[in-house]
Amino acid sequence: MIIIENDCAGSLPGGFFSKFLIILDWIHNSIYNEENIYVDWTCKNTLDHNLWDLFFEQPNMGFVDNKDTKKLFHYRFYHNNYVYSDINTIMPYYKNYNGHFWSKPEIFKEEYFQNIRNEYNKAYQKIQIKQTINDNVSKYLSKFGKKNLGVTVRIPLHYTYNKPEGEPISNRISPDEYYKIILNEIDDEFKRNNYDKIFVACDVKYFIDLMVTKFGEEKVLFTDYKRVESLNSDWVDKKLTLKEEYFLILTDSLLLSKCDYIMGGSSNIFIGTLFINNNVDFKVFDTLKTVYGC
Repeated sequence: MIIIENDCAGSLPGGFFSKFLIILDWIHNSIYNEENIYVDWTCKNTLDHNLWDLFFEQPNMGFVDNKDTKKLFHYRFYHNNYVYSDINTIMPYYKNYNGHFWSKPEIFKEEYFQNIRNEYNKAYQKIQIKQTINDNVSKYLSKFGKKNLGVTVRIPLHYTYNKPEGEPISNRISPDEYYKIILNEIDDEFKRNNYDKIFVACDVKYFIDLMVTKFGEEKVLFTDYKRVESLNSDWVDKKLTLKEEYFLILTDSLLLSKCDYIMGGSSNIFIGTLFINNNVDFKVFDTLKTVYGC
C-alpha cells in the first residue's frame, strides 16, 4: 500500500491541485503496479481530521495488500524506483519529461498529450466525490447555458519566462494590461463560437469586474467568495483555511470540466481540469503559450 501525505508546510502551502495531481500520479502508477492507495491529508497529524475525507472517498483500487507500506508526499518522478517498469509504453512521453508534466507550456502541444490526459483520467475514475461537493457544483450548474465557455485565469506573477520560477511576465507587462489582453481574447472566442455563458475561475476581483463590465451579469458565472483586491497576489491573501480553499478550487475545477471549451495557461488547475474531463477541447491563451507556471 502507498500512503500519500500532505505536509501542508510553509508560508505558501501547496494549493489544492498541486496536491491532488500527486494523488492522480500515484493512482495511475498503482493501476499498473497493482497497489492500493490511502490518502492522508491530516497535515502530518497536525489536524484532527483528514482533509481528503471531506471531499472524496478513499481511492477504490481493489487490490489485495501484498506489498510493503510506503509513505510518500511528492510526485513519482521523485521516487523513480517505484515507477511502473513499462511506463513509457503506457505513456510514450513519460521519460521525455521524466514524468514532470506540470507547469510546462510545451506539454499542451505534444502529439501524445491526449494520451497523457486519457491515462490520468483513468486515475481520476478511481476517485468518488462526496455528495456535499456535487450539491455545491449543481447549484452553479443550474445557471449554465446550452453552450458554455470556461476560463481559468491566474495572476501574472504565476507565469514566468524561460523556466518555472524564472522571470515573471509581470516584469514586462503590467497586471492591468495582462488582464485586458486576456479579456480581449476571451471576447474573440465568445463571439466567434456563439457561447451562451462564460464560467470564470479566478481569484482576482479586478478581473471578475472586467468580465462583468464587458459581457454583463447574465453572461458571466463565477463561484461566490471574497476575492483578492490586489491584481498580482496569490490565493493565500484570501486567508482561508485549507479546508475552505480546497472546497473553492475543487468546485471551480469541476465546473470548468462541465464547460464546452476551456481556455487557460500552464497551471495545475488547467491541466488538472483537462484530466478530469479528458474529452473537452481547450486553448492556451495566446499571451501564455510560451511561458511556464510556477
